[in-house]
Amino acid sequence: MKVWRKYAAEQGPRGGMHKTFRAQWLGPGRVVFHEVLQGQRPEDQRRHIVWVVIGGTMHRCSVHSIRKVTERERLRFMRQNIQKPGKVSKTFSQNVPM
Repeated sequence: MKVWRKYAAEQGPRGGMHKTFRAQWLGPGRVVFHEVLQGQRPEDQRRHIVWVVIGGTMHRCSVHSIRKVTERERLRFMRQNIQKPGKVSKTFSQNVPM
């Protein structure tokens, strides 16, 4: 999953997320939880809040601000993590927390 946020992928000066002026897609990440809104009836199947883990950080998102990773993005991510001498490479599913 990708998340629409005003944060850059790199860390800020104190180790947190670096805030930017323009929003961008962050990810890849993994959906770990769908939240039921307060006052929502149990038989209502709509889930408006989604929790996504990206790089070990939890993000609480609206379903309107997330999207699936495209095949091209998935391949680019896997290509960037090609095994280098002396370094163990991880697959896409190993990098994104379950």
